[in-house]
Amino acid sequence: SSVEGTLSNGRRLVKENLTSQPHTLSTQLDTLKALYNQLGSQVTQQRGELEEGVQQARKLERDLATAEKLLTATEQQLRDATAPSQHNIKVLQQCLEELRLKRPLLTGACESYNYLAGLAVEGSLAVTQTKVEELEKRWDLCYASLNDKASQLKATLEQKEGEMSEFILRLADIKAWLEGSERKLAQDLSQPDKVDMLKVLSEEVVEYGSAVDSIKSAGASHISHGTLYHDNLNPELADITRRWENIKAQVKKQESVMSGATSVPQLQPKQERETELPKKQARSVVSATSSLQARETVTAGVASSSSTTLVTTTTAIKTSFRTTTGAQLRKMSGEIDDVSLYLSEVSALVDKIAAIHMKAQVVPVVCQAVNNAEALEQEVCGLEPDVATVISRGDSLTLSTHSWDQARARTVEDAVTDLRASWAQLKTQTEAVKAESEKVSRELSSSSERVNNLVSWLNDVSKRLHLLNNDDTQVKILEKELQEKRVAVEELNNTAALLSKYRHQQLLPSLAVVNSRWAEVTALFRQYSKDGALPYKNIQQKSVDASVVPQYITTVNKARETVASIAAQATSPKHPYQDLQAQAALVKRLQERLSNTKEIVERVETERAIAIKGSAGNAQQTDQVRRVTDNLRQEWAQVNRAVSELHACNLEQQAAWHGLHNCLSSFGQWLNEAQDRLNSTRDEPLPQAKLTQKELEKQVTLKHRVSQSVQLQCSEVCGGLAGAEAGQLQQRVDAMLRRWKMLLQELANRRERISSEGGGSGQYESLSAWLEQAAALLQTPVNVTDEAALTAHTTMVQNHVCDMNSRKQLLKTLCDVQPAIVSQQQLTEMQGNMDKLSQKLPEYQNCLEMKLNVIRNLLDGSEDLYRWTEKVRVRSTMQKTQLPPASKEEDSKDGNSGKNPVLEQLEHLQKELDDRASIYETLDSTYWVLAHDAESKGLLVDSALKKRMSIIDGRLKVLPDQVLAAKEQLSQQAAVDDMAVVLQNVIRFEESVLATD
Repeated sequence: SSVEGTLSNGRRLVKENLTSQPHTLSTQLDTLKALYNQLGSQVTQQRGELEEGVQQARKLERDLATAEKLLTATEQQLRDATAPSQHNIKVLQQCLEELRLKRPLLTGACESYNYLAGLAVEGSLAVTQTKVEELEKRWDLCYASLNDKASQLKATLEQKEGEMSEFILRLADIKAWLEGSERKLAQDLSQPDKVDMLKVLSEEVVEYGSAVDSIKSAGASHISHGTLYHDNLNPELADITRRWENIKAQVKKQESVMSGATSVPQLQPKQERETELPKKQARSVVSATSSLQARETVTAGVASSSSTTLVTTTTAIKTSFRTTTGAQLRKMSGEIDDVSLYLSEVSALVDKIAAIHMKAQVVPVVCQAVNNAEALEQEVCGLEPDVATVISRGDSLTLSTHSWDQARARTVEDAVTDLRASWAQLKTQTEAVKAESEKVSRELSSSSERVNNLVSWLNDVSKRLHLLNNDDTQVKILEKELQEKRVAVEELNNTAALLSKYRHQQLLPSLAVVNSRWAEVTALFRQYSKDGALPYKNIQQKSVDASVVPQYITTVNKARETVASIAAQATSPKHPYQDLQAQAALVKRLQERLSNTKEIVERVETERAIAIKGSAGNAQQTDQVRRVTDNLRQEWAQVNRAVSELHACNLEQQAAWHGLHNCLSSFGQWLNEAQDRLNSTRDEPLPQAKLTQKELEKQVTLKHRVSQSVQLQCSEVCGGLAGAEAGQLQQRVDAMLRRWKMLLQELANRRERISSEGGGSGQYESLSAWLEQAAALLQTPVNVTDEAALTAHTTMVQNHVCDMNSRKQLLKTLCDVQPAIVSQQQLTEMQGNMDKLSQKLPEYQNCLEMKLNVIRNLLDGSEDLYRWTEKVRVRSTMQKTQLPPASKEEDSKDGNSGKNPVLEQLEHLQKELDDRASIYETLDSTYWVLAHDAESKGLLVDSALKKRMSIIDGRLKVLPDQVLAAKEQLSQQAAVDDMAVVLQNVIRFEESVLATD
């Protein structure tokens, strides 16, 4: 202002020629003005850069805090994800994706720092630079650690899955050996065969003993890892151990019995352990090799790798046959090993054949019969070369062994015979399955046409029978046709039985019609024939046809029992917020049961038409089928709706529970931060203290609504909890609210201290802040459909209205004193703002209070109407389904002839429903006005209010129909009772007439 005054005075001097050197003065004035303009532009530029720097600094602070919080949470997830599971891998992948998506956060922090570094003095941002660099290093390290950890967990999980597969295969191998050994011990064999069998089993018992121990340790590892369930695996391992010990005891017992008759070579424990691995390797290689040359190579390997076994076996053979030569002994010992390996190979093949035989006995559905037969044939063809090779080798081994050990030769011969028999039986069964599947396919394709032809012929022959008129020629022709069609009907019944075996029952209703018509035609033909009897027997329908309707009724009743049990569990808990996890688990179980029951209900709907066709001609059965199906539909819809409502309520309760705890956590954290901020800034200078106070008061203004929301949510949640937990939660909330009040009191004391220290300037700033808050309240849009938000906003406006007089008095004091730091123009402007606010704020308060009363009346009215509609809906349903009999005799006895109390209740309910409908129209118009007001401000309508109004609207639309249906049912019942009374009077009159006669 002084520069501008100097320029103005200088221009005036030059203009009025009051100076001796006007040109020089004018030049100097121009230079001064140019310098002033340059200084102004520099100040403006520096101010813009400073404001941008402040924004960048705040952005850097926010980005660093957010990134720090994200990295802390991610590192915690990384520390927690130790077990190799799909859940942990998914969590790590989500963390990786979150880090990748939020990488711009770190980039923005680096850009903000670079901008600030260009403005600040070199070295002044060293701490910030270190923090940014450390954060960037932590970010990269965390990302790399997440990648490595996810890869490591995937590899470990794949390894565990591979070990699990190997464990299952080993377990299956041990079970197969146990079953085979128990079967062998149960056989009644001759003494030489039993000696050979005991020798083989004694070796296998030792071998599989170590396998059982290994499977136990592996099972314990898998249980600790979490791959298998302890309750399922431990009993199975205990059963395997028991069966192995039983087999071992039986082998020892039978060896001791046989030791007196025949010397059975037995391996010592140490020798058994030494020969276990080479024997096992030899068997695995022999079972996978199909050529004789490879088997001989493996046998030679066994002989070279198990020298101890050969020495022991040779010693045993020398004891038995002392007269043979060394070369013969070596040959015989090798052949003994060949026999043992061969018998184990035959046993494995027999087990495979038995497994395929079991598959062949399983009857598939009709659409998979051909595919299953082809798959079975492929398995048999794949096994055929191995069976042929083993049988050929068995014949050769029988001939070579017969020369020195006839008992072993008989054992091999018996094994080959059993293998041939099992293989022949499997081939025969495979051919039978294939032929039957082809027959099923043919019969399925032609059954419909055959049924249609028979039905058409039966309709035609019924007409022809009525036109016989004792014509012998026509009788003979029809007799011949009946004989031909009888065979067709029998074949059709056999086809239906075959298709029923494959669970295809669509033909049964049509077949029931055909058999019924066939019986009618044959009976009619007997009447028209001369001898009065037809020499052809009637076709008897399969027993399954007569049970179509009872089976269907049984299936429906079982489904209804399941639905009823689900409905009994789908009830609202006494304490809605008590043990939410258990409630969620219950809802999940109910949904799973609904999913399983859905298949039964759909199958019932599919079989309904079949049952109705099966009950053709029986109106009572048809009506029963329809009635039970309709009841099942109604109950199914009700239980689905109940489970859905229970699920929705559980989700809302969980959201409210987590929302309350999140609010408590965030509010408590903010209280701690605010308290720390107050403690750390207690001795700040006055200017800095004012800034801190202003910032804290802004935060407090925002937290007012949070505190009220916490109180409302706490009251709701505590109402749905048991006494102890509700008390603990209420204590926690009360403690937090006490801290909140203490913080408010401390802020008020701090404000007074700053005001007393700052004098007029502080009072002026306080008034300015108060006016800004009041103006912000006037401009802030409020959601009139949210009672909590509207109440909080109204409370703040009321507080400002109450403070209005004190603020006016303070402004008047300032105007009287007029501090030096405050200009008269500022006071005048503030006085004008205060006058405007004193007019607008009370009006705005009245408007808010009116809207608050409207929304409260709407909420109260909708709550009352909601409860009334619920009560009326239940009452009308009960009256509709359980109407008492309306007898005129009872009415006459009561003295209320012509009036029905139930009908009067329904009429009263109809009137009350009309009154409630008018109330709802008023509430609905109010609701739409409030909703339009909220949407016009860009706010969302309160979801709870919207949902409640929608439910009330739906119920008010349905209730009149229910009441009308109940009245119609009552009217029909009254008409039936009137007819019954008339009939009784007629009967009494006739009885009196007869008695008079």
